[in-house]
This record gives sequence, structure tokens and C-alpha cells, in this order.
Amino acid sequence: MAASGLSTLDPELARQRQAEGCTATPREVKVSTLDAICAAHVEGPIHFLKIDVEGLEGAVLRGLDLNRWRPWLILAETPFDHDPEWKAPLLAAGYRFVHFDGLNGYYLAEEQARLEGAFALPPNLLDDFQLCHGHAMSHPVAPLEQALEQALQRAEDAERALRDWRALPWYRRLFG
Repeated sequence: MAASGLSTLDPELARQRQAEGCTATPREVKVSTLDAICAAHVEGPIHFLKIDVEGLEGAVLRGLDLNRWRPWLILAETPFDHDPEWKAPLLAAGYRFVHFDGLNGYYLAEEQARLEGAFALPPNLLDDFQLCHGHAMSHPVAPLEQALEQALQRAEDAERALRDWRALPWYRRLFG
């Protein structure tokens, strides 16, 4: 969908976005299952799996053998939860819902239950986390504070130089 950053494989969702004014351009893309991707690329444990597929969570999870591949934590972006049926196989495979941050559901493998306490509280000021680039509040403050300090120092230097000039005898004679 042009200039929106959105894409989908769900024709119904594409129609909804078009009704909202987005321009959808159909494209053929190669798809693969997570089983195939993991078989080709994974060596060792999968600690974190993010699923962000605009309503096709069930299809993605059907392509992943959760008995073979046991991501410690599965994060699914599901702000509208319009297909809650995808959760049943995830829960049946031994994953527990541990957190919702307003956009993403977090599911922890039962064998990683010792990590559940990390989800008891939402991120806070003391966690030293960073907001994603592009978020209205994501810009680091330190460079801005440094630029302000430099600007204030230049202003102070200019005021000092002006006082020094005004103290010169010839300046007083010319400008009183």
C-alpha cells in the first residue's frame, strides 16, 4: 500500500485499507513456511520470534512445528485480535500468554517459565530501553542538551565581547 509502510497477504484487509483511502498494488511474492526457513538457517535455540503478518497469524503458525522449533518467546502483533483462533494451537503447544503491551501479545514457552517474572511489570524509566526510531519521543535528548549548552556558551561569549568593546575608550567616545 503506497506510502503507508503497510503490506498484507490478506485480500480482505487489502480491501479494507483501500476503502480507507490507501492505494493497494497487487504483487506476487515468494512465501515460505517458518519450518523451511528454520531448517535452512537455524542452528541452536530460537530465543525470540516476532510475528507481524496483519491478520495471518494462524497461517504463519500452521507453518511452524512448535514441537521441533521451540522459540523461547513468541511475540505476535495483534492489536485488533480479529482472528483469535490462532492462539489455540499456540497454547496447546505449551506456550503461555505472559504480557500485552497494547500492540503485541507475548507468549512464553512453558520450559522457559523462569523468565515469566520479567513480564510482570511493563517497561519503565529504570529499564534504559529506547523507543523505536521514528517514534515522536524517540530522539535522544543528550545531543540536544549539548547543542543548547554550546549555544548558551556562544551567547555568553558574545555578551562578554560586547561588554569588553563597550569598555574601550574609543567606543565610549563614538557611541556614548
